[in-house]
Amino acid sequence: PKLGSFAVMNRTIDIAQAALARHQMATYPPDLLIEVPRTACRSLDFHRAAEVIDLGRGLAAAALDAMDGTVVPAARPQLHPEELTDR
Repeated sequence: PKLGSFAVMNRTIDIAQAALARHQMATYPPDLLIEVPRTACRSLDFHRAAEVIDLGRGLAAAALDAMDGTVVPAARPQLHPEELTDR
């Protein structure tokens, strides 16, 4: 199917965000990762905010319930204020 200009732009932004997220998670691995399905909402679904927030709360509660309490936070690099410019 042929994509319209908005669909192409939206897909491009999705690809860029996914690449950035992979880079950030490789650099700073999360202690707990909660993944919301990409099909849960689209970029202009602001009217569905309450529904998506409820979904996130449910996913977070399930992930926290599944933890056994033995998670040890990963070592994180220490950043100094001068390193935070241009981020």
